[in-house]
This record gives sequence, structure tokens and C-alpha cells, in this order.
Amino acid sequence: MRSIALSALSAITLSAPAYADCVRIDEQRDNLSPDEQRAALGLMEQALRDAGASIDGDCQVTWELSHARLGSSITATLLGSVAGESFTVSRIEDLPLAYERLAMSVIAGVPVEETATRDTVTAAEADEPARIQSEGLSYVALGGGATLHSSLGPAPGVALGLGYRYELDRWAVDLGGSVLFPTSDESPDRAWHLGGRLLALRFASGDADTSAYGGLGLGLGLGAGGGGLEPAAALGVAFLRTTDIRLFVQGDLILPAYSYEGSPGGYMPATSLSLGFAYKPRPKTTVHLF
Repeated sequence: MRSIALSALSAITLSAPAYADCVRIDEQRDNLSPDEQRAALGLMEQALRDAGASIDGDCQVTWELSHARLGSSITATLLGSVAGESFTVSRIEDLPLAYERLAMSVIAGVPVEETATRDTVTAAEADEPARIQSEGLSYVALGGGATLHSSLGPAPGVALGLGYRYELDRWAVDLGGSVLFPTSDESPDRAWHLGGRLLALRFASGDADTSAYGGLGLGLGLGAGGGGLEPAAALGVAFLRTTDIRLFVQGDLILPAYSYEGSPGGYMPATSLSLGFAYKPRPKTTVHLF
């Protein structure tokens, strides 16, 4: 297969004129064979020409092309006077597609990942599409909180939360419920609160082991004096994001879209600060004895 690919590359190169002053191989960084380098040079020139670069006659930009082969994968790098991009393919047959993507990237000034078209998808992208890793986490949280009645003032309590969090690198969807138990004998009956909510969370860092995050959402709540829709906000810090076991510290604010009835009536938001423990179950392994 490799010999067929090289023959095809060489055939195209022999039929195309070389403009070595405008496009050249960085031989110090390139580890392809001389025949592969000549083939790659011709294809890269054509890709730049198709993308609108001026490489015929006087050179406005001198382009340097290099390849790093590791096993069957090859990383092609194209450097101009002010821009440069790299693209990795899993087989040598996809190098012409890589050159088209690199040329479009450096000429248009966009990331090479955004240059894919239906005609320039490589074998690696077709077999294993690029995707953001996702994780499902179940969690439990325990902490303290308070209801803040507009007439009766704050009523401290213990906050307990349960839920499921579906995380991407930067974003997460949190479906959870919480209950707030009053801890003071002087707290009115309405000080307890039960609610469920759906939050959209955004992490400050997508790949760090520890990251701050914040989010907004909407839920339903119920207390001794009423119930209804409840907009919610969360702010926290997640730890151990590179492991299957996570810890997080999270502050929550619930702003009911309703007023409490009874005597005295009024408005009663709730707030809490909790320590959470999250766990990502490992996939089950099936053992076949026969």
C-alpha cells in the first residue's frame, strides 16, 4: 500500500513544475525519504496555489514544509513568514488531504481543525470522529445553608444534595435535588426547603485537575408555605477532575419565582455551601468462559 501511495505522489510531482524558491522542504526537521520529499513538495505547491497563494514567479512568502513520521502516522507542518500549522494523518495516503487543509488554514488564518470539508476528511477522522470526551458522574453533597425570609430573617439549616452530572471538558449539565433542614428550634416551620433543578455549568479550565466553575439553571421547589418555579445559580471549585473520584465545593443560591403564603407571608430565597463527592462508575467487564 505504501509503495502505491508513493508511486502516485511521485507521478503527480514529475508532472508539476517545482518552485523551490517559494516552497521548500525543511530538511533538518523532515524525516521522509528524498523521493517522498519531492512528491510532497509538488503536492504542497499545488495545494497552496489552489488556496490562492502566489508561488509562481516572484515569491511573496517563502513556505517551509516538514514531516515527522512516527510509526504509520505522519505530522506535516507548514510554516510561512507569520503563520504556521501542523496536521497529523494516520497513513501516507492522506497527506494530499493534509496539504489542502494546511494551505486553507494558513491562507485563510483559521485553525486547521475548522478547514474540514466532505472531500478533505482523513481516514482517522472518518474512522474515529473527533469528539470531546464526556463523563457521567453521580454525586452526593453535604453542607450548611439558610433560608432568608423577608420578614422573619435567616433560618440556618443543614443542606443535603443528590444528583447526576454529565461533564464535557468545559461544560456540564447537572440534574440534582436538595433538601434544607432547619437546625434552630426558633426557626419557623416554613424554614425547610425541598427542590430539584437543572443547571448548565461552565468550567474555567477544560483540562486542569482543579477548576473553578459557575452556572445557572431552573428548577421546582416546595416549602411549608408554597412552591413553584425557582431560578438557581451555582459557583464552585472542582478537584481531582483527572480521576474517577471527584470532590467539589459549591455554593448555591435559589431565588423562588413565587411568594410564601401564611402568616407572615413573604419572599424566601435559600442559600447553601456544600462539600460534594462524585463518582464515575467503571464500565462492567464481561468474562466469557466458553
